[in-house]
Amino acid sequence: MVGNLMQDKGCGQLTASQDIQEYVLALECLHEAVTIAGADNRIAYANAACEQIYGYARAELIGQQDV
Repeated sequence: MVGNLMQDKGCGQLTASQDIQEYVLALECLHEAVTIAGADNRIAYANAACEQIYGYARAELIGQQDV
């Protein structure tokens, strides 16, 4: 599982979940809309820009079919 993976960053060990948290923080700072869909092509993540650009609340986007 992803949470059990370890990666060496040159300054100690970070778990994959810590890496993911850093990526999510970076995605939240973008002005471009970003969605991440699972294997079933349903949105599992939408950044804050999606709400502003598309006019839908994040909760409305999660679970919808990605295009």
